[in-house]
Amino acid sequence: MYSPTLESFLKLATQGNLIPVTRRILADFETPLSAYHKIRGQGESFLFESVEGGEHLGRYSFVGCNPRAIIRQMGNRVELIENGKVLETFLVSHTPVAQPDGLLVLEGGMKQYGKVEEFTVSYTPPSDTPQTVVRDGLEVVERVMKKYRPVSLPSLPRFTGGAVGFIGYEFIHDVEPVVPRPPLDDLNTPVMYFLIADELLIFDRVAQTITILVNAIIEGGVTPAEAYDNAIGEIDRLLTLLEQPSEHRPVTVPAEVRPVPFESNVPKEMFLANVLKAKEYITSGDIIQVVGSQRFSTPVKASPLDIYRAARSINPSPYMFLLELEGFSLVGASPEIHVRCEDHKVEIRPIAGTRPRGKTPEQDLKHET
Repeated sequence: MYSPTLESFLKLATQGNLIPVTRRILADFETPLSAYHKIRGQGESFLFESVEGGEHLGRYSFVGCNPRAIIRQMGNRVELIENGKVLETFLVSHTPVAQPDGLLVLEGGMKQYGKVEEFTVSYTPPSDTPQTVVRDGLEVVERVMKKYRPVSLPSLPRFTGGAVGFIGYEFIHDVEPVVPRPPLDDLNTPVMYFLIADELLIFDRVAQTITILVNAIIEGGVTPAEAYDNAIGEIDRLLTLLEQPSEHRPVTVPAEVRPVPFESNVPKEMFLANVLKAKEYITSGDIIQVVGSQRFSTPVKASPLDIYRAARSINPSPYMFLLELEGFSLVGASPEIHVRCEDHKVEIRPIAGTRPRGKTPEQDLKHET
């Protein structure tokens, strides 16, 4: 019923401190969308689906909920959050920053001729949350993930949990400090947001099964047997949620959809001026490519899940995602894999317009002409 057994788990615990514990059930009456709706709860969650060749569904879809931790960056401040509480804060900086023990303030009134009348002394103790200087937010992700030594099981797909989230455009400032942060953050969304996911539903369309996966983590004085029992208990909780009847009702697809007014954040005249400026940069040899973007927005009343369902039905992109985070959600699709690392082999699939490399410098030149 559960895999691995306790006996096998105890042996695997000698190889690492993070071991996937699973239970497989039939998925012939369940879909990733219905399962996501049942288990997502009130916290952060995500849904990843894929297709192959534009028409054929990919083998695996992933549903995740109840993250172990959250790493969130706002401006130059990065927070590590567990159970709704900030455990540690980090300051993104490329120069050393002094960390005071506390703040001592002296306030006093001055008499004529420069004599002090009295002092009022106040002391602000250091923050309860320790702060560490880091080069960028990804260093925090790396620090957190280094605590885990995962044990790989051959029967599972390549993804069994980890850091799931996004990096915003503003992250370029942390990589290249000469690029200033935007003067206005009208969306007030994080620079970076990652869930440390260790509870998944893995849909296998080939086998028509759902693998309920919970990573048992051995840390903080927890024995391997206790970690195994905790994982089993969480699997049973997720299974109970899946057994509940679906609450979604059928939605009619209208023959015609009324146009919705969208508003751009860049006036047309400014956008055209940006295009001309980009052409000047290219002609001068300063850059070779630029994406002139603008954001279109409109008020919506639908839930993020319903928006995802609508986009899913019309979008031909093979990789689709839904992330419901604190205060906002992301719904989208991508036409390609950016980069993949598996068995110490890195695979890159360049965007359209990128020329292939040659085997020799002479072939490189030939491809450029």
